[in-house]
Amino acid sequence: MPRPRKQDGANTTEPKKTRKATTGTLEPLIPAPPVQLLDIPTVAKRLSVSRVKVYALINKDGLPAVKIGKVFRVSQNSLNQWVQQREQQLVS
Repeated sequence: MPRPRKQDGANTTEPKKTRKATTGTLEPLIPAPPVQLLDIPTVAKRLSVSRVKVYALINKDGLPAVKIGKVFRVSQNSLNQWVQQREQQLVS
């Protein structure tokens, strides 16, 4: 039941008027990455090569990687696509 309010000296039963606050969802400043980033030792294990070879593949053979600070990371999806492209080149 609404509270009685005094308005110009009279009691009324009108509900108190309030402004509706706009509630919107805030998006994070940096959304979570949709892909998993692999470190160089993990990439080396998956390709069955040394860490030095992984760096050579990044620098010379076009293995896609991102440098974050001083370290390289390779997207799992990019690694899979790169391997598939190399397989298709061998077949062609």
